[in-house]
Amino acid sequence: MTEASLPLSKPVTTIAERNNQQSEFDKVYIGPVIHDFRCLYLIVKKLLPILKNKFVITFGIFFFYLILIDDNDIFYIVNQKKKLNELELQNEAMKAKLQQTKSDLNNISHLDNLEAYAREKKFFKRNDEDIFVITND
Repeated sequence: MTEASLPLSKPVTTIAERNNQQSEFDKVYIGPVIHDFRCLYLIVKKLLPILKNKFVITFGIFFFYLILIDDNDIFYIVNQKKKLNELELQNEAMKAKLQQTKSDLNNISHLDNLEAYAREKKFFKRNDEDIFVITND
């Protein structure tokens, strides 16, 4: 065989080299997974005595009841806050409309402005007049 036809990587010849390559594979691909499970195991091992405490269990059940099962649960509170925000926006719109109505009332206190307001806003007319309303549709 010539050198050009030889494979680029060196074949594994001994069992020790094969074991060495597998351990490098394990370090790269399996090592982080095992490390994660070890960390999880240590965390659970430290938390398990705390979680077995009857006061922690009672508090957990009470907290679960308050958040999810009670009449004033978290979903009800969020819904009520949403409704409150909508009502506050409506209140602001009503206040603006009230201010506009008050200013219109002050403007129509004079007889001249009353006739102009009635003709422009309410489309009032005299008996001998015809009104044509042009809209942009």
